[in-house]
Amino acid sequence: MSYEPEAQRAAAHSVTELRDPTTFPPAAVELLQRTLEEFERVHGTEHTRTVDLRRHFAVVLQSRGRVSEALPHFERVLLAHERSLGSSAPETLEARYELALAHRDAGRHEQGLIVLADTVVEAERTLGAGHALAIASRQLRAELLDSGGG
Repeated sequence: MSYEPEAQRAAAHSVTELRDPTTFPPAAVELLQRTLEEFERVHGTEHTRTVDLRRHFAVVLQSRGRVSEALPHFERVLLAHERSLGSSAPETLEARYELALAHRDAGRHEQGLIVLADTVVEAERTLGAGHALAIASRQLRAELLDSGGG
């Protein structure tokens, strides 16, 4: 049985309820990073809660303009979802989309297109062409192509 201090549980819960990452205070970003490190140590890197915390940490970093720091976290989230859920699971498709967004924000349009390569087709096949993620993926792909990414 693992030990999870009350403060750690509270921090993890508040992160999962995060609505506007731009309002996350700087001290909370540091606490979130320490909480993520502790979750990795206690639960492992592939544990669902660790992966969720990593995703939220990446979103917070990205929203604060720290995209180069966020990218490796988005990549690890994608890899964890691919390993545990498979390449066509909705969570995996969303992780691909978020990684492509981060590449766009970093000005890496070609890398964003590479990440999105199968996402549009897979999202349409799995979720339906009218699903919000399928539509957003098509729009992002068009944006990246238009900006010279491919």
